Amino acid sequence: MAESLSIQMRGLVDQNTIVHAGLVGGGRVPRPGETSLAHRGVLFLDELPEFDQRSLEVLRQPLEDKIVTISRAAGTLTFPANFQLVAAMNPCPCGYYGDPTKECSCAPSMVTRYQKRISGPLLDRIDIHIEVPRVPYEKLTGERVGEPSSVVSARVQAARERQHTRFASHDAVISNSRVVCNADTRSGPPTCVCSASSIRRDNH
Repeated sequence: MAESLSIQMRGLVDQNTIVHAGLVGGGRVPRPGETSLAHRGVLFLDELPEFDQRSLEVLRQPLEDKIVTISRAAGTLTFPANFQLVAAMNPCPCGYYGDPTKECSCAPSMVTRYQKRISGPLLDRIDIHIEVPRVPYEKLTGERVGEPSSVVSARVQAARERQHTRFASHDAVISNSRVVCNADTRSGPPTCVCSASSIRRDNH
């Protein structure tokens, strides 16, 4: 892989102004939405529960099938939508539910109702859930230097190059489209590119 890794991220999608067609596509003359514009990139949705629930539910198709299909009287259009979804949300409307230093002002029923805006089927399609607690001021202002982005980028690029080599001769076997990363190998077991050792097979 000669070219360097480049990840394109769509800007913050505003839950207050985005409409259903703007998120997944649509209109009288169907046009691609943010899910298709983020194809092969990252779609970031901030304040996830504040989005219209109908719009969130239609995300289930592109997250599962990597495409968006829009049907109209004149015909059906399919747009690519193979994106990585990154979303953020508060634990409750006031944002302090579970906070160790500031008391939440929301009633329990309000917290439950807020969290249930994200349906179970949609949550099932989000592979990693991370709870981010309050960061102490001392850590924010400390002199500890973390790993630089250039080092992380080099490590990711090396992994991408290994994947490119691994899948180079198996694209036609796995699917009809180009396989870029492990997430693209959705049909069938990946035994054509990696097989368990005999010891592992015997133990499992």
